[in-house]
Amino acid sequence: MKNMTISKILIIGLVCLLIGGILPYLFLNLSGKLIILFGALLVILGLLLIKKGKITIYDWLILFFLSIPFHDYRIMFGSFFLRLTEVCFIPLLVWGVIQMTRQEADRRNLFKLNAEYIILLFFSAFTAMSVLLSADPFVGTYRTIILAYLVILSFIISKVLKEEDKIYLIVKALIAVSAGASIFAILQAFLPAFQPFYPIPLIQLGSVTLYRSGVGWQNPNYFALYLSMILPITYVCKIYKLFPEKKFIQTCFVLQTCGIFCTYSRLGFISLGLTFLFLLWVRGKKTLVLIMVIVIAVLSVLTFTSMAYIYEHNPYLAVTIFRIPNPGLVLKNPLLIAGWRRDAWVANARMFLDHPFIGIGPFMSTAMYEQYRPTDQVYPWKSGLAVHSEYLSLLSERGIIGTALFFLFLLFLMTRANLYYQQNKSAVSGKLMLGLWASIVNFIWFSFGGATIYSVEFWINVGLILAVYNLGKAKRIEENQLNQLDK
Repeated sequence: MKNMTISKILIIGLVCLLIGGILPYLFLNLSGKLIILFGALLVILGLLLIKKGKITIYDWLILFFLSIPFHDYRIMFGSFFLRLTEVCFIPLLVWGVIQMTRQEADRRNLFKLNAEYIILLFFSAFTAMSVLLSADPFVGTYRTIILAYLVILSFIISKVLKEEDKIYLIVKALIAVSAGASIFAILQAFLPAFQPFYPIPLIQLGSVTLYRSGVGWQNPNYFALYLSMILPITYVCKIYKLFPEKKFIQTCFVLQTCGIFCTYSRLGFISLGLTFLFLLWVRGKKTLVLIMVIVIAVLSVLTFTSMAYIYEHNPYLAVTIFRIPNPGLVLKNPLLIAGWRRDAWVANARMFLDHPFIGIGPFMSTAMYEQYRPTDQVYPWKSGLAVHSEYLSLLSERGIIGTALFFLFLLFLMTRANLYYQQNKSAVSGKLMLGLWASIVNFIWFSFGGATIYSVEFWINVGLILAVYNLGKAKRIEENQLNQLDK
């Protein structure tokens, strides 16, 4: 892995992504998703076969990252399916267990858990209770297993990354792969023929049709979440010059920024904007933050009070801000700006009040929407309506106990990141922790308007935060032992 430079990682990522995108057009008679899935796996297999030396857990982690931009691509087995990330996790799990057992001379250390994982164990126990009481225990069990795999992924990352150079290598790989995916997003926004992923038209300006880029996510908001959780890390690496590859970091930052813009995700823009205000605040630029908050508030008021003018004179801006292109429909019922979400919010609040302690079970709020929908509904269809708010979803699906435990987990994680950064501001690891901390802040903002608990990138960043913290703790223990020997 020592010979695996960051340029090679970026090249590998681009090759995998481009081959996955081109293959469906070479075999038009076959399923595009199936070709992408197996094409990516074949590329991964080829890379492993030609790699010199032994295959390590770090190789599998990087290859796992390469599968993330294909998030919604899966193998179907009736109502059951496996995503590409889940397929790639299987060998990662095997290598992770082998590496952890080899690293620990004292096997008892394998079972020493950070407080966050102890909280998650209780969270899982109460989730299991909600599954048993849910309308569809099979779906609830399946979604619980998916969440368990993500927690195990973060645990493996926190345990196997015990060297600084390995942590930085993995961070570079995350940045490189997301930059490669951003190239796809840029192409996807302007070239309708280049659509190996889901085409979502935004607006037609003359002879040009603009598309919302989601890359491997059916909903562009979740590609925006993926990028917006990595971009603060890239930004911190850029401003503090944490890596010698200056041009690489700058290029990745520009690509990621363009990639998020091509999603036209209002939620992504808002959460990322608030995250950068957070970074400025933590870095001591509080006056600048207050000025920017006032300016943003004034612009927001002007935008919504000028809705009719914007629709009449700037359809591109109207679609970007308000998303619904029919001005008469929006002006008649402004609730439509929120995409009918008010009905889902009301329904989920009723579900919570009906099942306050345990909830109705994971992934059940959409299926149960019809039973709890408001009588004065705006949403005109009979199908289920997703709430698109992780906090309301936690309350309705896991009740007050499960919600409180997840909030406690976030509190412990944020406190740990904050304390580490405050104690190690001048160190490279402390600055890296600032970027990871900001990524969790972005997750928290995004969760107000999105279903985020199954975000792969969130759990990867949780593992990285704990890996950095555990490494710092191990160094302090070693230094104390050396000082005692000197005395």
